[in-house]
Parts: sequence; C-alpha cells; structure tokens
Amino acid sequence: MNNNINGNTLKEQIRKWLSNVKLEEFCAEIESKVIGQKTINRILANIHSYLYCVAYNKPINHNMLLAAPSGTGKTETYRVIKAYFKNHIPLLPVNIFDVSQVTPTGYKGEDVKNILAPYF
Repeated sequence: MNNNINGNTLKEQIRKWLSNVKLEEFCAEIESKVIGQKTINRILANIHSYLYCVAYNKPINHNMLLAAPSGTGKTETYRVIKAYFKNHIPLLPVNIFDVSQVTPTGYKGEDVKNILAPYF
C-alpha cells in the first residue's frame, strides 16, 4: 500500500479529516445514503474511534463484524462507507472480506493466517 501521495501520509489525511469533520456530520452523511440500518451509528462511531487511534498512535482495540441475513444491506453499507472515504481519505484502504467459507464445522480453505494477507 502506498502511504504517501504528494507528501501526504495516511495519518496526515486521517488527522485532517478528524479535525474538519465532526462525528455527527460523518454519521449524517452516511445515514443519508444508507436507509433503514438501525445500528449504523454504532458502526460509524467504531470507525471514527479506530481512525483516531490510527492517527494518534493510540492502542487499537476495534473489531467489527457485520453479520446478518442476505439482503439486509451489509454490502451496500460497505459500498457507501468505501465511497465516502475514497473522497475524504484517499489513502485509507477499505476492504470487504467474504467469510462465507467459515462454517459451523470450521474454516474450510487455506491457512487462516493467509485469509487477509492479499489485502495488506
């Protein structure tokens, strides 16, 4: 991943975004595009907190898993968030991982440690 575009690092882009965009504004913009998601504010607060920790070298203790039946808006929520950050923090990687290979009987596929490796 390239962390430097025209002298701007990812952390600099995040810090600039944090100083210019209040959490409420971030939530309002995403909510205007993602309709009917009751827990979207919790997701967005988690993202905001995560970015704060990244920008200011704080310990990161954020995990998020969107799990719901097919057709409930998980992928659309992801697409809206990805598009938002493409415009506001271009260096920020926003990825989706399909964990449909994880089953009640256990993971089926290559070594679990390698699942996310291609994305980093």
